[in-house]
Amino acid sequence: MGDCVRVCVIGLGNMGSSLAQRLSSKGYQLVLYNRTSSKAVELSKELGVEYAESPCKCAKKSDILTIFVSDDEALYDVLLQSSGICGCVKDKTVLNMSTVTISTTVRAKNLVENAGGRYLEAPVFGSVSEVLEGKLLTLVAGDEQYVHSVMPVLRDISKEVLYVGPVPNAMVLKLAVNQLNHFIAAGFAETLAFVELYGVELELLRKVLERLWMKCIAEKFWRRMVEETAGVRFRLELAAKDLQCFVESARRMGLDTIATSGALQRFQEGVASGYMGKDYTQIGKMLLDRGKRLRELMSGGRF
Repeated sequence: MGDCVRVCVIGLGNMGSSLAQRLSSKGYQLVLYNRTSSKAVELSKELGVEYAESPCKCAKKSDILTIFVSDDEALYDVLLQSSGICGCVKDKTVLNMSTVTISTTVRAKNLVENAGGRYLEAPVFGSVSEVLEGKLLTLVAGDEQYVHSVMPVLRDISKEVLYVGPVPNAMVLKLAVNQLNHFIAAGFAETLAFVELYGVELELLRKVLERLWMKCIAEKFWRRMVEETAGVRFRLELAAKDLQCFVESARRMGLDTIATSGALQRFQEGVASGYMGKDYTQIGKMLLDRGKRLRELMSGGRF
């Protein structure tokens, strides 16, 4: 329990808000900050905790700062704006839970440590329900002596915490796993559209997949792409952002990313086609609908 530990939660999107709810239920003294202040005010009233008007004020009232923002730009804003945490992070521990490029997490580490703070990466696997139930898989990277001090917090939100070595190891692994997941999702969406285009019953594809090692792919994506929309666990535009982070980080080290760049283009197409805010698996619906339209055009003699 975190009765005497003061935690600042910076970034109150779906994951950050859920993190605040979980930590509040575990007895932590919380201070909330969000770029859109009305969200911080509303959630602070709901949880009976404090809110701060700037990242710096949030840091001053806390021992541990958790940052759960959407991208590189948002992280730099938290660090470097005129009232950012780099002006008041001395002797504080920063847990960066955001998914960003490798160069950004390395720079964030340098900025925090040059300001007298302690920087750790703590990206997570799981969505809102896993945060609220304390069932995340959390990776943590950084100086081991700093990790020890935040382990109670991480264990209160996780089913398992893996220490993976120095920064940027956790971010490398986070981007790698997300890339693989989103890449498979984009490929499976095209698989479904291809079968639909040629008028073969999708259920036949499912029966084939269930008899092969690819059964696990069908089990993960079938219901969310074909049968129904099971809410929003991870927004499509964030999947595009993660793939962009992977591509940028790989290219910085001289690795070409031809296959991943194709998946990125598909998700960017989804954003441009009105799927922003929808679950990333809706890339399947987008392509299935396209396959149906193309088949109708062909059957009507349009091709």
